[in-house]
Amino acid sequence: PTGDKNILVGALGRGGKGVYALDVTAPSAFTSGNVKWERSSTSATPASDHMGLVLGKPVLAKVRTGSSTSAVVLGNGINSGSDKAVLVVLNMDDGSVIREIDTSAYGGPTTNNGLFAPTGIYAADGKTLVYAYAGDLQGNVWKFDLTASSPGAWSAKKIFHAEKTAGTPQPITGGIASAVDPRTNK
Repeated sequence: PTGDKNILVGALGRGGKGVYALDVTAPSAFTSGNVKWERSSTSATPASDHMGLVLGKPVLAKVRTGSSTSAVVLGNGINSGSDKAVLVVLNMDDGSVIREIDTSAYGGPTTNNGLFAPTGIYAADGKTLVYAYAGDLQGNVWKFDLTASSPGAWSAKKIFHAEKTAGTPQPITGGIASAVDPRTNK
């Protein structure tokens, strides 16, 4: 729910590159006018397009953009034009790109990379996303810092790398779990 509206956000998964938002506040009166937006790319240039086959649930939250903006936060998925792992932050109202946080983790000419569903950590208000964690096909776990009020200052940091054997990355495609340490409350 966003105020007095209920917005449903979905992805095409393995069926295609795309994300969409629907206003489902009054499901019995749903018409084509309730389609808020849909995106099949993040760039007009195919080689720099970060939209892939988005797998997993996006995070719906407020983000800091100078003011508080409702956003859809998702991993770019596999088979994107860029072959990189990228966190995509879209404006929930119109689907415009607020920011794409490129990890620069390129799969290479023969292997693909992509970011999977993020897990969000919220500010004290319980609504504003301040950190996101997600894994990629190259065995990396990323921490995305969204604490700055300017999206241009948001950043990514690799915090873990997994390998099956030396030099062979272990893809991290499952969700990341978060918990509070009962001794320290951190």
